[in-house]
Amino acid sequence: LGSLPGAVLGSEASAVSADGTVVVGDCASAASCSEGWRWTPATGMVGIGFPAGGTTSAATDVSADGARIVGSGLVGGSQALFRWSLGGSFETVEPPFHAVYPELSRSVVAISADGEVVLGYQRLDYWPDPSPSTDVQVSRYWTWGSSAGVSILMSGATPPGSDRVSGLS
Repeated sequence: LGSLPGAVLGSEASAVSADGTVVVGDCASAASCSEGWRWTPATGMVGIGFPAGGTTSAATDVSADGARIVGSGLVGGSQALFRWSLGGSFETVEPPFHAVYPELSRSVVAISADGEVVLGYQRLDYWPDPSPSTDVQVSRYWTWGSSAGVSILMSGATPPGSDRVSGLS
């Protein structure tokens, strides 16, 4: 598919629309590029820009018709999740909780076919003391829509050395 104009060669596709006419991704392997992109046969690869105040973007998934994209980027030094719409507008996707702990990862996983619902997850490591053997991971899987807000699909804690989730809600 190529690369964004002016960027070092290297791009990574992450999703394709249902009819195969729109591909989205980012320039993860190119040091000079930190922008998500949208590709069509008619336009080629076009950068989507950055969320307000942001310095990077990466496209994760695309709606069935290719009109909406979800992804993440850096805003003020922190990871922000977004939904982008054809025409260039960014909408912030608000995860279900904001933690003050340093080990927080969050990600957008997918967007519904109609582009209205976003699926994502958050993983948080609690560090109660310096010993890693007492770490507990909390994971939340959620959906988000601009009119419906957030719905928690699953939430639970995983103690160290365990591969199962407890306390599902």
